[in-house]
Amino acid sequence: MENLLVFSITFTTVFLVMLIMHFKRKKKGELTKAKEILILEHRFKVNKNKLHPERLGLIFTLFYSLIIAITGTIASDLEFSYAWRLLIALAIMMILMYLAFAFTAMYLNRKEVKK
Repeated sequence: MENLLVFSITFTTVFLVMLIMHFKRKKKGELTKAKEILILEHRFKVNKNKLHPERLGLIFTLFYSLIIAITGTIASDLEFSYAWRLLIALAIMMILMYLAFAFTAMYLNRKEVKK
């Protein structure tokens, strides 16, 4: 039950902060220069013209919030020393971020092929 509480508090806090940051970027017009779009374009070969920066920004805000909440919950539950917890959390976070980008790119490429 404690893990669920840690997860929900972490997810809510991170999501709200990242949502505020997303709207600030949108107001400044910086969504098209976001690192997520550049990574999808160059690394995963997604067509830049087919990307919708505002929708992708919200999707990645949700992904990042979930990734941070999952990583924090798992790392806080481990019975290792602090350094090992950080190392394991970093590894989990990198794996989940790569998977989020890969699945998003696969979805966008399939969506483009269908049209």
